[in-house]
Amino acid sequence: MSSEFSFFHNCPEPMRSEMQANARRAHLTAGSYFYCEDGTCESVAWVVSGRMRVFKRGATGREITLYSVREGETCLVNMLCAVLDRKSPASAQAETDVEAMLVPANVFRKWVRSDTGLLDYVLEVMSQRVIDLMTLVEEIAFRRMDERLSSLLHERFAHVESMNKKISATHEEIAADLGTAREVVSRLLKELERRGAIELGRGKIALLDPTALFPS
Repeated sequence: MSSEFSFFHNCPEPMRSEMQANARRAHLTAGSYFYCEDGTCESVAWVVSGRMRVFKRGATGREITLYSVREGETCLVNMLCAVLDRKSPASAQAETDVEAMLVPANVFRKWVRSDTGLLDYVLEVMSQRVIDLMTLVEEIAFRRMDERLSSLLHERFAHVESMNKKISATHEEIAADLGTAREVVSRLLKELERRGAIELGRGKIALLDPTALFPS
């Protein structure tokens, strides 16, 4: 088990050794699913690199992203389904290529029930994801779609380390993140391009003027 995950340092030595023995490294290609709604979680994943999104899909096929799981993080839905041995209420998909450490669900259940430090870690992840979901509800209820789009782009560009701020994202993917129609996103992106905030390419969006992302 990689020592880059914070909880690993606080585990008792016997559990740390057991983690090393049971964990395995896995690679998920962009677009592949780690788990699906109404399916079981056979293992718990800690993301070493890349990004996964956790989302719900409605009866019409429209999707909305609940939260993202990034480097050094794990997924609340994944952990709870493993601990409670229940089917998943959502799906998790790799947005980029993902490297992850996997621990079998039955082993993780045993650890949580025997170590208060790991239980504290689960509760910490739970509290952060509850805040994320409350923020999502607030945005859907009280913010206009153009504001939500600008905030999403601002957050995505903030994770780009190079001076040339460019992200890979299709209009369909952004619409799924925001829970709206592709046509709505396309119209709003073209308006941002008209204002000089971004430049649109095929599956790419480049940031030109951060100050123009949000309407004055």
